Amino acid sequence: APSDPVVERLQRRLALSFNDPELSVGDLLIESGYHKDHIRRRFIAATGKTPNAYLTDLTASVGTFTKEFVSYVNLVPVNLLKVFLFCLLSN
Repeated sequence: APSDPVVERLQRRLALSFNDPELSVGDLLIESGYHKDHIRRRFIAATGKTPNAYLTDLTASVGTFTKEFVSYVNLVPVNLLKVFLFCLLSN
């Protein structure tokens, strides 16, 4: 199925703003230029989820990644971590 550029734009906005406490999915739907119900139906057709469910899944995925990353960092020897951070921050 061809992609829906309006839905893709909404997905990007949700991804960039998922941790913003001021984020309003309803406002993002209105900003799309379409009626909220219309763009919500298009979003569901394209993703299989409502925009709110998509946002919830996105937030949960980021939380899982963060937990996995922190647990990995805890396994890395401190000296190696310092070298990595030095190299990262030197660029």
